[in-house]
Amino acid sequence: MKKIIFALTLSLIIGMASSAFAELPLLFTILDSEYGLGNWIQVPAGMDQIWYNSGSITSYAEAKYASWSQRFGYIDGTGFHPLLPRVTGNGDLNGIPSRTLSATPGYIRLADRVKSGTYTWSSLVSENTDTYDHMWTYKITGGNYTGDYVVGWEDTSGGGDNDHNDFVVRLRGASPVPEPATMLLLGLGILGLAKFRRKK
Repeated sequence: MKKIIFALTLSLIIGMASSAFAELPLLFTILDSEYGLGNWIQVPAGMDQIWYNSGSITSYAEAKYASWSQRFGYIDGTGFHPLLPRVTGNGDLNGIPSRTLSATPGYIRLADRVKSGTYTWSSLVSENTDTYDHMWTYKITGGNYTGDYVVGWEDTSGGGDNDHNDFVVRLRGASPVPEPATMLLLGLGILGLAKFRRKK
């Protein structure tokens, strides 16, 4: 009897846990829901670490599926600058007002300040204490927001559950600038392909 009760309890716990996880939308589901099916492309990893601020960045909180509070902003030579108010709610965040920040044009790193500043994750991987890429970037390619960028954050140290839906933000007025090292590798790859085709 004890074994039966234990088995039933265990299956109930597993069922509740799996249904809780199933309720959290994947980042791709959020993107399709917000911007239309397939109206986005992912910016390759490493090509989104440094951003150029045109002088006026507007940010929109889109979704959040994390228990910790989040604050989106950017880092420059003078420190962290918030682009949105601290967000504590979960789910669809379209009700949170957008914020436009005017600043001197220049190069910045996007940032997510988590749990009242316990962690500040940067788009520049080398600035993160765990050297993990906490941000995935997507460019909207169709619909009303064509040309805007969307960033999805993973807020847990070391990668956590690697879902990058902990805080999802859309922004305009800034764009990723590939690092020189990334561009060099890309250029070498293209040269290698050209040589390979010529030999063929």
